[in-house]
This record gives sequence, C-alpha cells and structure tokens, in this order.
Amino acid sequence: SKYETQQNELITTKIEFDQNKKVVMELSEQLSKVKAEKEEIKKETEALNKASIGKAEGLERELSQLKGVESKLRVDMERERSAHHTSAKAIAEQFGKFKQVSQTLVKKHESSVR
Repeated sequence: SKYETQQNELITTKIEFDQNKKVVMELSEQLSKVKAEKEEIKKETEALNKASIGKAEGLERELSQLKGVESKLRVDMERERSAHHTSAKAIAEQFGKFKQVSQTLVKKHESSVR
C-alpha cells in the first residue's frame, strides 16, 4: 500500500541520513586531527626558525668577537714591530755614538803617543 511505501522510504531516508551523519562526523574528526597536526607542524617550524635565528645570531657574535681579537692582534703586532724598530734604531744610534767616541779616543791616543 501507499502508506507502507512511504514508511519504507522514510526508513530508507532515515538510514541514509544516519550513514551520512556518521560520514560527516568521521570527516569532521579527521579534519580536526589534520588541523591539530598542522598547528603542531607550525609550532615546530617556528621553534626551528627561532633556533636557526639564534644560532645565526650566535655565530655573528662569535665572528664579530673574532674580528675584534684579530684587530687587537694586528694593533699589538704593529706596536711590537714599531717597538722593535725603535729599539733597533736606538741600538744603532748608540752604536754610532760608541763608534764616534771610540774613534775619538783612538785619535787622542794616537796623537798623545806621537
């Protein structure tokens, strides 16, 4: 009868609705999991980026410190070289004076011997 047909259609529709509802709920759960994973990946990526930036900044600081040390060593080396040059020059001047004095003494001695 028409009533039974409608009743069967209603039951079929209800079953299909329940199945669709179940599928929608499963898809919704999967979507929630995917969103959570995406958020986790985003956090991990941000953490890695911060770590990389931190490492880069640390390396830049180290490089800057090394450049400072290199510069100081250069200045120290130049000062040392200059000091050696100055002392060598002073020694040469002293030797020159000593030579003059000794030559003068030799001449005086020669002239006094004559």
